[in-house]
Order: sequence, then C-alpha cells, then structure tokens
Amino acid sequence: MHATLPLPTSDVDLFADAVLHDPYPALRDIREAGPAVRLTAYDAWVFPRYDHVRAALADHERFSSAHGVGYEDQFNAQMKGTVLDSDPPDHTRLRALLSDKLAPKALAGLRTRIAALADVLVADAVAKGGFDAVADLAAVFPVTVVADLVGFTEEARGPLLSFADAAFNTFGPFNARAQASIPFIGQMFGYLNTVMVPENLRPDGWAAAIHQAADRGRSRPPPWCPCCPRT
Repeated sequence: MHATLPLPTSDVDLFADAVLHDPYPALRDIREAGPAVRLTAYDAWVFPRYDHVRAALADHERFSSAHGVGYEDQFNAQMKGTVLDSDPPDHTRLRALLSDKLAPKALAGLRTRIAALADVLVADAVAKGGFDAVADLAAVFPVTVVADLVGFTEEARGPLLSFADAAFNTFGPFNARAQASIPFIGQMFGYLNTVMVPENLRPDGWAAAIHQAADRGRSRPPPWCPCCPRT
C-alpha cells in the first residue's frame, strides 16, 4: 500500500513589504514546511534549507541559471550571457577570468585594506558622537569595498547604491516595487556602459581584468557589471 503525502505549500508572499521588513518568521515557517515548498502566491517552488540550496547551486544540469535567476522573463533576458545567468562551460570560462582575483590568497590580501576602511568609518562615527547604522555604515561600507574591487574611480560611485537596489528589486515578481525600479534600470545600463570602459577604471580592478581578457580574445565585455560571480 502506497500513501500519497500532501505537497508542502505556503501562502507567504516573500516579496511583501511586511515580510521584507521582518523576514525571519516567514522564513522559519517555510523551512519547517519542508525541504521544497510551493509558494501559492507565485506558483513557484523554493528551497528554504541551506543544504538543499547549496546542492542546487552546485547542480547546473538540474537547476540551470542559463535562462535567468530571477522570477520575470523580461528581466532575465537582459542578463542573459553574464556570469550570473550562465551555466558551464560558458560560466566556467567567464568566471575563470576572475579566478586569480577570487582565490583565497588574493582575498586574504584584502583583509588589511578592508579593515582599515572599517576603522575609518568607526572613527568618523565616534567623532560625531553618534551614527545611523544604515546611512553611515551599511550603505557605505559594502559599496566602497565592492567599488574598490571592481575598480570604479571615486567619481563613478555616486549612484551605485540606488542602481543596486533597483536591480535586486527586479529579481522578484513584477510588483509595484519592481515597476518603480524600471526607470533606474534604464539609467543603470546607460551609466555603466559609459563608466565601464578602460579609461574610466582602475587598472588593478576586476572590470579591467575583463577588458584585458577581451583584448586578448578570451571574452567580450558584458553589457554591464560582470563582477557577480556565482560561487
């Protein structure tokens, strides 16, 4: 005798404002529902547990990224062929261009540089006698570190945070948040196509390495930031 178990489902809307402001209760409920859970709000499946997510990311044959990693096809089409939206062998070839910069030894060498930046930010906060954890730290520290790694000059970093916010908003469903981000996405592509050229980049950054590889005939520069390696 064979018993048919009900499929785990959840009516949680992971992209609702209330969930984004405090996601932990919703994530806990989905984890407890099962290893693979169908979201009825979007007719989509999620892996809510770490081990299954890690296994899926390492299994491109069953869980392909080549057709996009977002929910909406219209946004996935704009990312096609980038490091994030590709499978081996294309993904392997593109990621190899940055392998030396992503190696543990290279990343370990950044520790002193990143720690020095953190010290400066903390010293500034102490000098002011108070600080806003989001505006003065969370919105500054990662943007500065990533901009340094990519190779953006100081002048080119201004709109990066707003562009990143808009880009991540389009990874989900075409809700009001994604719709409001569309104008910024258009601006982002235009901006990066202007900024991401060799003369506007630091020669030791990740983006410069992509251009150097293109000059050697190994690749072509992607239409926007190529430095989103999937690990």
